Amino acid sequence: MSPLLRFKDGTRPPEFQFHGYELRGGYPEFHYSLDGHPVSEWLRPLPDGRGFARHFRVDLPAGLKCRLMPDAQPGAIMTLGDGRPLGEGAGHFVSGGRLEFTVIVRSR
Repeated sequence: MSPLLRFKDGTRPPEFQFHGYELRGGYPEFHYSLDGHPVSEWLRPLPDGRGFARHFRVDLPAGLKCRLMPDAQPGAIMTLGDGRPLGEGAGHFVSGGRLEFTVIVRSR
């Protein structure tokens, strides 16, 4: 599975470098960089047990575009935390600065 985030034109997966993880409340928080930009991602199960939430925090230089580009997940439905759908080829652009968002992954 390729990283969910893409930068600039979004046509290629970013360069990934893993920096480690820590447990917070018994759940993992991963630290890595994409194209040299630091990312924190933590996972939590959904209350109904039918999926999980992926919380992201990334700091980007002003003006750098970030695009969400999920891989196709035939057995899952993915939405942003506010309910907007994500799907194969769906892109949501956000501008640079501190970005914090959630992606919900539910089983079909």
